[in-house]
Amino acid sequence: QNQLETTHQKPVPLPTQLLDLQRQFETANQQREQLYSQVSQLQSQLENTNQERSGLDFRVLELQNNLDTINHERARLETRFNELQIQFETANQERTVQEATLTQLYSQVSALQSQLEKVTQECAPLQTQLLALQSQLDSVSQEREQLYSQLSQLPSQRETLPQEDTQIQSSVPKESQLVKKFQPEEKVSGRSGLIVCQEGSGDYSTIGEAIAHAKPGTHIFIRPGVYKESLVIDKPLEIIGDGPLAEIIIESEDSNCLLMQTDQALVRGITFSETGRHYTVNIPQGKLILEECDLTANSNYTVVAIGGSTANPIIRRCQIHDGKWNGIWVSNNARGTVENCEIFDNGSSGIGIGQGANLIIRGCQINWNGGKAIAVYNKGNAIVEDCDLTDNASGSWDIEQGGYVQSSRNKESDK
Repeated sequence: QNQLETTHQKPVPLPTQLLDLQRQFETANQQREQLYSQVSQLQSQLENTNQERSGLDFRVLELQNNLDTINHERARLETRFNELQIQFETANQERTVQEATLTQLYSQVSALQSQLEKVTQECAPLQTQLLALQSQLDSVSQEREQLYSQLSQLPSQRETLPQEDTQIQSSVPKESQLVKKFQPEEKVSGRSGLIVCQEGSGDYSTIGEAIAHAKPGTHIFIRPGVYKESLVIDKPLEIIGDGPLAEIIIESEDSNCLLMQTDQALVRGITFSETGRHYTVNIPQGKLILEECDLTANSNYTVVAIGGSTANPIIRRCQIHDGKWNGIWVSNNARGTVENCEIFDNGSSGIGIGQGANLIIRGCQINWNGGKAIAVYNKGNAIVEDCDLTDNASGSWDIEQGGYVQSSRNKESDK
């Protein structure tokens, strides 16, 4: 009304109004188009938002499923953890019980070990006495065999000799007859047996052939020569040098000069020379009587090895020298007797005894060795009587823990 009044007061030309209305209409159309465009954009954004929302809803659902799975796995792991914790506690309890039991066992073992050591100490003198008795028994057995041999010869002697000669012979002391029996002989070919001679005048030219063909109990007489071979005695035999000791030589490089592989045998009056890295004489078993021999390892190895629970040799009146290590090595519960031998110029001890071995040593000269005269250790036992143990590089004795020695009437150095 006011406008109308104003219009009436001031009349506006119609063309001008029409032009203004037309402009306003165009402006409204532009604004409408802009609004349509904005609505279209908003609708497009809304659709995009809805699509993203659907993806997010799906992703949320997946995450929810994963979370449920994780919670389920967590519950299972918690259950397993509780079970393991219970098992761990049970194991700790069992471990405590076992530790207590083990402590008791250690205490019992310690007590048993103390008792065993005490028994071992008590048994050592008994073993030594037993060894001495065994040696005496062996000597008595040998004397008995010799007496039986002499008695078997008496009937023939009575038939061929006058009565007076028979009475004189029976009055000769037994000791003088035994000494006569073991005196060195230049030749023994008059006795029955096999003869080995390299020159071809005997039964065989090698000792190995003679041993292979000999029957148990056969005497094999060796004539002078250098026999490059290794002897294996696998049956009861007597192998005797038939000539000067220095001229009857068995030399070996690839193996032992002599290997004992039977219960009993006798070897006398032979030089054994080992030129390789082997024992000159190896005695793992049996009762080998080794008499009046010269044994050397030429500074390559130990000269004589005695090892094995059934080994019980007797070594008499031998020279044992020039071993790289020991002159004689006794081990592995072996026994033996060494009498009236000369043991010298060996790189280590003259005699070594260990690993439960027992050895009787009587009347020996053990000198000029690179270590001790006698070494005893690791449950080794030795009876040493009437020996000369002087002039060795490290003294007379090396008695380690576990070794036992019964010594009497020996000549010892001050070291």
